Amino acid sequence: MEFGKYHFRYYMSSTLIVLVSLLAIIWLNQTLRLLELVVSRGGSLADFALLSILPLPLWLMLALPMAVFSSVIWVLQKLSSDREMVVMQAIGMSKPQLAFPAVFFGAVTSLCLILNSFYLLPWSFSGFKELQTEIRTSIPKVLIKDGEFIDLDRGLTIFIGEKRGPTEIGNVFIQDNRQSNKFVTFTARAGSFGTENGRAILELKNGQRIELSENGDASALLSFQSHMLDISRSTGQTTERLLLDTNEDSVWNLLNPGPDIPERYRNDRIAEGHFRLIIPLLPLTLTMVAVLGLGQANAGRQRRTAGIFTTACIGLFIVIAAVLARSSIAEETRSWPILYIIVLGPILFGIGYLYRPKYDSEFVESK
Repeated sequence: MEFGKYHFRYYMSSTLIVLVSLLAIIWLNQTLRLLELVVSRGGSLADFALLSILPLPLWLMLALPMAVFSSVIWVLQKLSSDREMVVMQAIGMSKPQLAFPAVFFGAVTSLCLILNSFYLLPWSFSGFKELQTEIRTSIPKVLIKDGEFIDLDRGLTIFIGEKRGPTEIGNVFIQDNRQSNKFVTFTARAGSFGTENGRAILELKNGQRIELSENGDASALLSFQSHMLDISRSTGQTTERLLLDTNEDSVWNLLNPGPDIPERYRNDRIAEGHFRLIIPLLPLTLTMVAVLGLGQANAGRQRRTAGIFTTACIGLFIVIAAVLARSSIAEETRSWPILYIIVLGPILFGIGYLYRPKYDSEFVESK
């Protein structure tokens, strides 16, 4: 029991070190884009922190299996070089007993990744996309200055007499010439910026709307207590998110796309559903590969070096094959069994090998 706890802590600590390193590399790769988005749109430090944290469950989907694989390889190699495996075998421990801490650790991390894939990822990535859309569609607060005329868009000019808060303004004058045959002027005592359906909105309060004809005569005058004005830039494209990202949807919805999903997206969503369903078992798959490749108690230094290289190549091949299989399913949905064979095959083979009747032989015998 103490042997298993000792090894489990060993696997846990080394995995955390590798995982933090991998996540730091991914985060640094994404930081510049996140900073550009937040700074250009006048976002806050809290917005940047949320944009940095919310994608973590997505990064874990491949970072955690690779961290577990690297950790198990390193720990098994250290136990073998320190002759701990030989000592444990000499006192009567069988090969399945020696392998159990690593396999159990792989199973625990796979369970964590299952919870991440089914529950945490859709929730966190949905929050990430919503915040990203809100920041992109918001009016940059650094451009909202009192006492200056500001061109928000072609034909849309705003004058703010008083800035009362991050989104609150007072004494507003707006000239809207975005429609060639219509000139509209707004005056309001107060206003506030916000978003609605992915578009930037300015809510004007206690004001007047004056519509002028082409010759400059007033053709309509309207007083209002509240008026919503769309001030989004006219890019010709809607910013409303009509379709959920595959990372936001549940595995069940991905595997069973409804009739409202366009045909061109159906195969890709089915492929992502199978990927999210089976890929959480990848830590256990890679752990089994490492155990079978490096579980020899009496291997020499040259054999250990060759075993590490071979095991690492096999593990890398499995990860690449799984990613390619996901692309294959997107092309032809009937190819989904290939992905399951790639991930489940090493697990079933490893269980059969470890618990075969003659289990007292070496994990990997070389003739």
